Amino acid sequence: MTRRIPVFGTGTHAGKYFKCRHCGFTCDSERDRTGDGVGYTVVYEADSYTGDYNYSQQVSSGCPQCGSRAYK
Repeated sequence: MTRRIPVFGTGTHAGKYFKCRHCGFTCDSERDRTGDGVGYTVVYEADSYTGDYNYSQQVSSGCPQCGSRAYK
């Protein structure tokens, strides 16, 4: 059983695009990598004035929106 969500395309675009099964973003199978693990890192920055931490996610591979490498 596959969990692929293909996006309709014709000609050179047929079978190339898939919806990410985690966030719904359209991924290009020729550009975005798949595989094990995650394609993002969590980065935190401390505000020296208030002492609060701000967490952010930096995507490096996989789905460009969420970083999932299991989008198809």
